[in-house]
Amino acid sequence: MQPENLNELEKELTILDLVWSMINETVNWSIFEKGLNYQNDKLTIRSWNEQRLFAILFRDFLSIARVDSKNNLFNLPHLPAQNGSYLDYLEHVCKAPQIGNATNLLNITMKFKSWLSAELNYPKDLLHHMQAKNDLKISRYRLFRMIGDGQKHGIAGLSISVSQFEKALKNSNIESDHPYYDFQEFTDMAFDDFFNYHCQSTVPHFLISVRREIYLYLRAFVLSHKYSDGAGQWRWPYKFPKEVTSQIGKGVFHSITYKFTSAPDPFSFSPHPVFWKRK
Repeated sequence: MQPENLNELEKELTILDLVWSMINETVNWSIFEKGLNYQNDKLTIRSWNEQRLFAILFRDFLSIARVDSKNNLFNLPHLPAQNGSYLDYLEHVCKAPQIGNATNLLNITMKFKSWLSAELNYPKDLLHHMQAKNDLKISRYRLFRMIGDGQKHGIAGLSISVSQFEKALKNSNIESDHPYYDFQEFTDMAFDDFFNYHCQSTVPHFLISVRREIYLYLRAFVLSHKYSDGAGQWRWPYKFPKEVTSQIGKGVFHSITYKFTSAPDPFSFSPHPVFWKRK
C-alpha cells in the first residue's frame, strides 16, 4: 500500500482516534476491577499480570509513531523521538485544531505532560542492591519508560534503556559495576513500589480525563454527520465529512463513529457516551 497524503483534518482525526484507542486498551475492565467510584477511590488492578500489561501498554503510549518510515501510511507530523509521546501529538492537534475549540483537551494534555516531565528523587534506600549513597534523580517520564522496558524486553532488547539508566546514575553520582543487573533490580523494585501506586491512581486518572476531553471535543462534529434515511432499515448512521476523502481517513472516521455507538468506555461519566451532556 502506498502512503496517502492526508489533509489536516484527516491527520487530526487519525491522531485522536489513535490516542483514544490506546487509552481504551490500557484502561478497561480486563485490567481494572469493576464497581469502584474512580473519582473518590483508588483503582484496583486485577492481578500482577494485569499490572505488568498496564506497564507495557503505558510504555507504548510514552513513545511516538515511526513517522520517518518510507511506508508511513498516516503521514503524521514529525516529532523528535527523545522524550516524545503520543501526548506530543495531542498537543500538536490542540494548538491548530481543525474541528473546534480544543482548550480543555490542551489543558489536560499539558498537565499530564508537566507531571510526567517533573524530576523526582528516587530514594537511595530503594537502591540498596547498589549501595547507593545518593538519591537517583530521574523524570517520571523516563522512569515509567524504564519500568515498561524492564517488563517488556529480555536482556537482548534493553541496551538503549540500560544506557539511559547509566546516564541517570552518572548524573546522580551513583556508580554501577553491573549495569544490566542493576537495571533489572531497579526496575523490578520500581515496578512493585512506584508503579504499583501510580498505575492505580494518577496515571489512569489522567488517561481517563484525556479520553473524556477527546470525546467532548469530537462530539458535536461526529453527531453533525449522523443521519437517518427514513427507510426503516438499519444502516450505519453516519455519513463521511466531505473533507474526508482518503481511504485511511474514511477508515479512521468509521472507527471514531464506532466508539460513539459501542459500549460505554470504562469509568465513563454516564450510562452511554452518546448521551453525555456538556454542562
